[in-house]
Amino acid sequence: MLDYNGFSAWVTVDDAELPIYGVEVDHHQNRVSAWIPSEAGKSFTVHWKDNNLTSHSAGYVSVDGVNCGGRVLYRHGTGETTQRGVYTSATTLRPFMFSSLNLTDDDSYLGSASSENIGEILLEISWIEPGQKSVLAGTKVPEAEKVHERSKKATAHRVGFGAEKYEAPQHGISVTILRKIATFVFKYRALDMLKATGIVNNAGPSNARMARLPDSEAPAPPQAGQKRKAPEPPVKEEIDEEEEVDEEGIEEELKALQARMDAVKAKKNRGGKRIKSETRKIVSGEVIDLTDVSVKTGKKPLKIMPGEVIDLT
Repeated sequence: MLDYNGFSAWVTVDDAELPIYGVEVDHHQNRVSAWIPSEAGKSFTVHWKDNNLTSHSAGYVSVDGVNCGGRVLYRHGTGETTQRGVYTSATTLRPFMFSSLNLTDDDSYLGSASSENIGEILLEISWIEPGQKSVLAGTKVPEAEKVHERSKKATAHRVGFGAEKYEAPQHGISVTILRKIATFVFKYRALDMLKATGIVNNAGPSNARMARLPDSEAPAPPQAGQKRKAPEPPVKEEIDEEEEVDEEGIEEELKALQARMDAVKAKKNRGGKRIKSETRKIVSGEVIDLTDVSVKTGKKPLKIMPGEVIDLT
């Protein structure tokens, strides 16, 4: 596990955390990197956690230079999330998978930009302001290209994408990036190659705690209404909100709805004959239909026209 600026990140295969080696830290770029072993044919998951929950944040994952969307962590949520692959639609996902590199001696592939970032799993974390939810369009997964055998990347693996799997419906969300806070880079190679290059030795995995920035040096989260010199434009990202929900926001909405219903009942009771009512608890996510309620008040029934708005306050 890597720790930096109040966040932790790690990669798992078969629900087991992969060991890390050769941790390097760049405090000027807020960037920490390490090596992890890869095995062709194995699916993997990227995990991260906000250890402080002082502000909303978003993590954006890319593999081999391919943007794979991200997740939002709300400051009132659990503080932890994962990314297992790329959503190709609102209900389908292709999981991350270590794959064998397809080499070629065709010089037309020499210097290809697509091979520049092969061998890296990147996680960028920023403080954000959540915006409007939207329909999840999904991401088209690029086909794996061949890599020239003389490429400077000395690796036998790359990240591929498994067969599509059905998932519970997801949605997108528009966010405003306030400040980038940390970048985690997991450089993957076959274990034999890590041993051959001396990255893995008898000393064992690295001590991840060496990557932690002292709390006195960590930047503070943005305050409400705080101005920035160079604001960044809103960025639409795809998130899995099934795993991370703003619980406090939902509770406030339920309280406000309950208060409004209580006020309507009190107003009716003061207006004349007391009406027998049934108390009912409101469950998060429940939809209440008020269009088919009839009340015997002795007055003419109120006709509701399509599109008409009725103020019950």
